[in-house]
Amino acid sequence: RFSGANQTIADYLAYDVLALQPEAVRHFLLRTSILRHLNASICHAVLPETDAESMLSHLASTHTFLTPLENDEKTYRYHSLFAEFLKSQLKTEHPEEIPRLHQAASRWYERQQRPVPAIDHALEGGDYQRALGLLRSHAANLLSQGRMRLLSRWFSAIPPEHLKQDEELQMTWVWALCFTRGPTEALEMLEETGLEQSTNPRIRPHVLA
Repeated sequence: RFSGANQTIADYLAYDVLALQPEAVRHFLLRTSILRHLNASICHAVLPETDAESMLSHLASTHTFLTPLENDEKTYRYHSLFAEFLKSQLKTEHPEEIPRLHQAASRWYERQQRPVPAIDHALEGGDYQRALGLLRSHAANLLSQGRMRLLSRWFSAIPPEHLKQDEELQMTWVWALCFTRGPTEALEMLEETGLEQSTNPRIRPHVLA
């Protein structure tokens, strides 16, 4: 039931763990806390001025809340409690850096042809235009795979005004809504968005269906 935001735990991590680290290590820990998984390549993308491979080796050898993944010894994750605390500290101390860090991570995942974490990072960094661009390329495929909850979560995180001009993405959201919250809400959204009256030949078959 503890969380990294719990004041007692946060105080312990701040004063007995983070404060004892050299500044370079502290810099690295805070800024890579946005990553769910860490390897030298993505850490270098987020912090190009850092020797990421050496830093990860150091953290792994000192057991600083870093755990190797079972199927990949060169990829790590932070202990969930520690990661939550680091993200909280980053938001407090350097909130202006968060969008840039997420954008760098998103671009790295896009280059690795991994659209799901690429979109996740774009949204977490508040870069809605980038998220929409990625969704235009991948939403239809994810829909056909049945990733309804994922799509619904993403679309719910995007301010409605950003979706107004894109009928195809709106239609994808309607389908995702249909299979997560039911056809009644999907039909209501179909009306609210005006898609029900659309004459777009790419939209009309979905409306009829």
